[in-house]
Amino acid sequence: MTNLKFIFIFTFLFCISLTGIAQTDKIIDSLETQYQNCLDKGEYMFGCTKKFYSQMDSMLNVVYLKLRSTLDTTQKVKLRIDQRTWLVKRDTYFKKTLKEFKTKNPDNSPYGSAFGAQDDAMFMYDDNAKFVKDRVLKLIKRLKT
Repeated sequence: MTNLKFIFIFTFLFCISLTGIAQTDKIIDSLETQYQNCLDKGEYMFGCTKKFYSQMDSMLNVVYLKLRSTLDTTQKVKLRIDQRTWLVKRDTYFKKTLKEFKTKNPDNSPYGSAFGAQDDAMFMYDDNAKFVKDRVLKLIKRLKT
């Protein structure tokens, strides 16, 4: 079921992204509003955060592909190198946030339910989502230029 949701979100965002760059900014704003509204309910905030992370990850794929489609061969190579460099930074950052989680919760995993450690897992996912969102915004800026 989770894979189906991911596919739906990715497809939805991809289709919407075809309508224009300005729409992409609005989509991010909308996703952030939905995320904040979900958190404000105070119910299963861990789930809200995991969902927001998945949405930002999907947006990254959509925006990357959209940007790539506008580039010539040389620019595509540069973008791919830039993205690989960013992925190394992302992996390093995610290892850091996971280490922080594991330091506080040595017997728990942030993946799945994170029973008994949901607040710390929520913070980890939130930090990771913000890291990815920053990359999405940088790629959107490149699309606009």
